[in-house]
Amino acid sequence: MKTTVTTLVFLAAAWASAGCSSKAFYGGMIGAGVGGLQGETISGALIGAGVGGMIDQMEEEQEEKPK
Repeated sequence: MKTTVTTLVFLAAAWASAGCSSKAFYGGMIGAGVGGLQGETISGALIGAGVGGMIDQMEEEQEEKPK
């Protein structure tokens, strides 16, 4: 559990400094929590952040399209 908390704090600091979107950040946090249950905290965080980032990109593309 201590490793999971340390990883979450590190990931939160990394995403905040990188200016990542909220969906990527929260996706990473959720993924880290789920992955931590199976001992794969970092992998879960990266997968969650990737999915959140893809959702943000799709939303931005929808906003940019002329209607």
